[in-house]
Amino acid sequence: MIGGSIISSNLLIRIFHGSCRKIIAFLFTILSLTLISGVLIYFVEGETGGFISRSSSVYWAITTLLTTGYGDTVLQTNFGRLVASVVKVLGFSIIVAPIVIIITEIYKSLSETSRKTKSLTISPFPLIWRYLNTQYFRML
Repeated sequence: MIGGSIISSNLLIRIFHGSCRKIIAFLFTILSLTLISGVLIYFVEGETGGFISRSSSVYWAITTLLTTGYGDTVLQTNFGRLVASVVKVLGFSIIVAPIVIIITEIYKSLSETSRKTKSLTISPFPLIWRYLNTQYFRML
């Protein structure tokens, strides 16, 4: 029982190490795109759209990205609505992309583990079988 938990903990550590860099890179990209979209919406909509400062536009980008969207700011221009649509799609990817990354790492780790166990249990048998067959046929 202890051996099984050691194998599973090693598997979890491998999955974490394999997916950690990818998730950090993904989150850095999302953070950068959030800041860029916040500043972009500030210049597109301006004070007429209700964005009195860059920080309020970044706040809008974060609430839109997290699909909260309080409705305290309504976009006035079509280009602003296009930016909002892109930010909303990015918000859905925040949920989906890390899950896909982790599932991919689980699949890789499990396939490596199964390859290792198959090579240990299956590969000696053909050699032994071949040896026994040649020894048996020599006796006949």
